[in-house]
Amino acid sequence: MNTPTPFNAEERAHWASTLTPRQQAWAPRADGTHLLSMWERRCVASGAWTHQRAGERRPDFSYVELSGGTHDIVDEQPEAVGRSILEFVLAQELW
Repeated sequence: MNTPTPFNAEERAHWASTLTPRQQAWAPRADGTHLLSMWERRCVASGAWTHQRAGERRPDFSYVELSGGTHDIVDEQPEAVGRSILEFVLAQELW
């Protein structure tokens, strides 16, 4: 999983009540500021707490935290992500 968002009930209700109206109200602007606004929201959409909370809630899962990236770390650090996945697969006793 990359950037799971294990919301608690209060957080889930907040996102459900605010996200849809924002999406419906969204419209491009001639000066392009709508792109900056979207980018700024994306940057704070899920912080580091999401990998940490997922690890806490599922101690039976393998947990790896990469640093130095953003919400799009899969695209920013494909080698590190791939290496983590490969290490996980090779550690399994599947054969």
